[in-house]
Amino acid sequence: MKITNLYALPTPIQQAVVFNDTLRGDLDHRNDLISVTKLINPVQIHYLHRKYDEELSEDVIDRFWALFGQAVHAILSWNTPSEETLTEQRLTIPIADTGMLLTGQFDRLHLPSQTLSDWKTTSVWSIGDGVKWEWKAQLNCLRYLCQAHGYAVTKLEIVAILRDWSSTQQLRFWLSPCQ
Repeated sequence: MKITNLYALPTPIQQAVVFNDTLRGDLDHRNDLISVTKLINPVQIHYLHRKYDEELSEDVIDRFWALFGQAVHAILSWNTPSEETLTEQRLTIPIADTGMLLTGQFDRLHLPSQTLSDWKTTSVWSIGDGVKWEWKAQLNCLRYLCQAHGYAVTKLEIVAILRDWSSTQQLRFWLSPCQ
């Protein structure tokens, strides 16, 4: 996939997006590996991305909030007590009788409480109807990977960091009529 910069975002932002794309490319282009994220996406999307990867392009501005979310992940993993909590760990297991591997990276696993947490940096409007099914599916797949590696997980939690939350809008949001 080509990365464009049609809106002339600053070079460091463009370089960060390109660098991140390069890191992910190793995972995304292996034929023997499927990530949890790809697993829960519709098969047609996965197929079309593989088939037309060289023809696709995406602009830096469309990747900005994903980059911002990764920065939040990095900050939240700083100073984590390693005896009790694991952060940003990639786990991989073989998929029986396929020759393929399933891989996924969890955000936080608190060992004493057996809680697996997933950080989501998103808009307040994206949670208006509750937790997205994709988030639940991703977290359940990550729980499976954790358990396959011997980690007990009895609680799942999604921590939504709302980038556009406003205390002045809070009352209006929660008191809007239900349909």
